[in-house]
Amino acid sequence: MSSEKTSDIEKSETPSADPNGEGDSQIVVRDRRFWARKDTEAPEKSKSRLPSVFEKMQDKIEKSESEIREIRERAREFKTETEAIRNRLERDGQRKLETTKGQFLREFLDIFDNLQRSISAGQQNPKDEAGFLSLLEGIEMVVQMFHERLKREGIEKIELSNQIFDPQWAEAIDVEETTDPTMDNRITAVFQEAYRMGDQVLRPGRVKVARCFKQQNSNNEDISC
Repeated sequence: MSSEKTSDIEKSETPSADPNGEGDSQIVVRDRRFWARKDTEAPEKSKSRLPSVFEKMQDKIEKSESEIREIRERAREFKTETEAIRNRLERDGQRKLETTKGQFLREFLDIFDNLQRSISAGQQNPKDEAGFLSLLEGIEMVVQMFHERLKREGIEKIELSNQIFDPQWAEAIDVEETTDPTMDNRITAVFQEAYRMGDQVLRPGRVKVARCFKQQNSNNEDISC
């Protein structure tokens, strides 16, 4: 046991500086036991210790969590901005719709006023032919104004009278028999006008359609219409 302890202690002799020139040896003891040193004298390995695998993984996890928090925050901001834009567009669209509706209805009020004036003019002289004609002219003027306003909005009347019946534009509510082959499936009367906006039917018409049926001659033979 004593030999192990002495192996960690180094002894050396150094000559002492004697002014009389007489050499004298001095013993110097160096303790190499690292566990006996102070903390300041710890081996260099403890100062430059590399991070362990666990610490590296911990750093990566913290970095990933930070990136995830940043992405979530950006997502929340994007959602908030998107909702704000959608709400603003809805408000702007609603205001524009109300403005357009108001302008449209104001023009119909003018048409209504003209119709009221025409009726009043006819009621003042109910037996007067001139008053009746004035009433008729006024109503025709109102109808013309109505059609012009609809046309400005892209709404047009579909001409149905004497046209070949097309179920896309009209509904046949009555059938008229005819012996004229050229009148077969042709509209002979319009009960309700049809209107469209572009290729879209706003209201189909209601019409009477002529149909040519087979007839028999004196010999009971069918005559093709």
